[in-house]
Amino acid sequence: MICPRCGQFNEDNASSCESCYTPLDSDTTITDIQQSEENNPYDMSKKDRTTNSLAAGGMLLGIGSLLTCCTSPITGLYIPGILGFTGLMMTFFGRKQIKDNPDTQGGNGLATIGIIFNGLSLTGSIITMISWLLGLKLLENLLEYLPR
Repeated sequence: MICPRCGQFNEDNASSCESCYTPLDSDTTITDIQQSEENNPYDMSKKDRTTNSLAAGGMLLGIGSLLTCCTSPITGLYIPGILGFTGLMMTFFGRKQIKDNPDTQGGNGLATIGIIFNGLSLTGSIITMISWLLGLKLLENLLEYLPR
């Protein structure tokens, strides 16, 4: 008996193909097998999507900018704003690519996390810059009242 799915030669009394395990009976046709494969929930070929690299990169920049945002008052570097803005743009572009190609692109959750982290980082950077500038103004006012 020849398997209608893969063409494997099997014994005449075989109930399933030795190669692909398709049930073998005289009523099974190639059309029956194709229809059963279309409805197969375990078929990973239809679920083969790649994670969008812009969404993943934007999320990583969000994590990095959030971490550096916590240290910027100490170091005086305002890298979080640059990283946060770049990461935010990357996640927005990645999310648009995912929306345009939902069958081949995945990673919408990564883009959402990236937007949240980068938004927090930008907010923290703005608050840090404002408080730093206010601190300089207060220090300047304090120095006016000190005796010379």
